[in-house]
Amino acid sequence: MNLDFLNRFIDNNGLVKIGPNVLKNVPWVAVMHMENNLLEDIDPDMFNGLSLTHLYTDDNQFCCMVSEATHCEPPSDIFSSCEDLMRISFLRVMMWILGVSALIGNAFVVVWRVRDNSYNNVQSFLITNLAISDFLMGVYMVIIASADVYYRGEYAVYASIWRSSFLCHFAGALSMTSSEFSVFTLVIISIDRAISIGFPFSRLKLTRKKSYVIVTCGWLIAVILGFLPVLGISYFGDDFYGRPSVCLSLPLTSTRLSGWEYSVAIVLGLNLLSFLVIAISYIYIFVIVKKTAASAKKSVSNRTDVKMATKMAMIIFTDFCCWFPIILMGIVAQTGSWEIPVDVYVWSATLILPINASLNPYLYTILWINDAKKRKMRKLSSLQLTAHSTTRSVNNDKATSSFKVVHDSYNACNTKQNKLSSAQITDVELELKRTLQLMHGRHIYHGHVVVDNVVIYKENDNIRTCLLLTRDAVYEQDKKQHLISRDFEQLNLFMKSLKDGLNNRNIQENDTNV
Repeated sequence: MNLDFLNRFIDNNGLVKIGPNVLKNVPWVAVMHMENNLLEDIDPDMFNGLSLTHLYTDDNQFCCMVSEATHCEPPSDIFSSCEDLMRISFLRVMMWILGVSALIGNAFVVVWRVRDNSYNNVQSFLITNLAISDFLMGVYMVIIASADVYYRGEYAVYASIWRSSFLCHFAGALSMTSSEFSVFTLVIISIDRAISIGFPFSRLKLTRKKSYVIVTCGWLIAVILGFLPVLGISYFGDDFYGRPSVCLSLPLTSTRLSGWEYSVAIVLGLNLLSFLVIAISYIYIFVIVKKTAASAKKSVSNRTDVKMATKMAMIIFTDFCCWFPIILMGIVAQTGSWEIPVDVYVWSATLILPINASLNPYLYTILWINDAKKRKMRKLSSLQLTAHSTTRSVNNDKATSSFKVVHDSYNACNTKQNKLSSAQITDVELELKRTLQLMHGRHIYHGHVVVDNVVIYKENDNIRTCLLLTRDAVYEQDKKQHLISRDFEQLNLFMKSLKDGLNNRNIQENDTNV
């Protein structure tokens, strides 16, 4: 039989639908070309009666209907199979695990930090927004995992419907928005840490107002980058996010489809530049810390900045480990340097890339909760609530600090060698009030403002006062007005006894003079 007779060309005909059994009257056809049609309503029985060996179409889903064909184009989606949206069972399970954990973990971080008074802290504000971004990635993963369940076992029939759907394009836009804002936030955190450590008194350090402006701009840029391809611009085509079954626009193949330059510029160019900035920032931090190690030990604020940078470095490193394989494989794919196995692309895009959105909340939440516990213990055990401490211990079982004591409060007004004037007692009262206000501002409530816990000492011939904490002090996250009132009531009683001692001493002196 003539080979031409075995070929059928129904390409470029504007076909919208081919019904079941339409082609059964040409069973001798072995090769069929049906490219460049508008087939949307696809009948799974449209190839009944044919024994095709070669099929050329616009979509691989037709190849799934002709399993006996030895050659079919285009090649299959690297993520899906004829039956399932995600062909690797382990990745299907992990998509659910990572998606749900990202939703729960990041939601917890946002709620916890908003309720925590440290939300107004710049770093905490940035972390909160990073958690919101990672939460969006969790939404993306749950959408893809749900679609995989919905189309399980018959994905090929509905592949074009899914990939062209609003939900697929919305999920892809969310993924892009989340990824780019996360990278943007990590860049800001890295630069701010570098400035804080290298130039601790610089005006370039982030303030709350500056961070609000920068984060708002970051969200606007990320949303524009993510949703621009779905606004109907012809450059991107109709399926920018809908080409693979998982609705990603990663440039991991050498195929040049519409909008590929945009994907390369964002995923490879912008992200690679961002991580270079992050790397340079942390190299600079490392160099500065090494050079100024001795002075850093003397500076509380510098030590704090170094500790913060160290904690953030772990989060940034995990993000880098997730992004670096994607960037590297994208560069390899675009340059054609060497061929990477398909499964490596699949695992990287569906597991490695989104995993940081699930890990981040647990990493920095565990770190910060542990730090909060340590800060609580330090606040309850620290007695240096003013800047007037020295290094000689106080012989008082209830006190847990160390000061050079000139006279304790009990004897302050009862010995001739330790006389306090009325003006000095007023200074003592003012300093104790300032100390209590400082404590209450940090959610510490003393509870024992009594004689045994007040130390009055001399510094450069000036009388100073320290309020010593006991282990019974109360630390509460929320402001407790009744505990504040109790502390000041105890202070008033203490000052009354101090003033009474002064009055008694004056009376005794007058009697002696008489």
